[in-house]
Amino acid sequence: ILTEVLSRSHSSYTYELFSTVKTAVKFRVAFFDFLANIFRVVSEFSRWRVN
Repeated sequence: ILTEVLSRSHSSYTYELFSTVKTAVKFRVAFFDFLANIFRVVSEFSRWRVN
């Protein structure tokens, strides 16, 4: 269905959608990096408190 819509739509719409998806993916990657950093800090802190 998605490819049908893409092939039927204009190139400008396709480019807009593509850039939106790219931005969303970039944001998601940054968000997961952020979560990983927080998790690492929390685990280090808990390990330091236990010792």
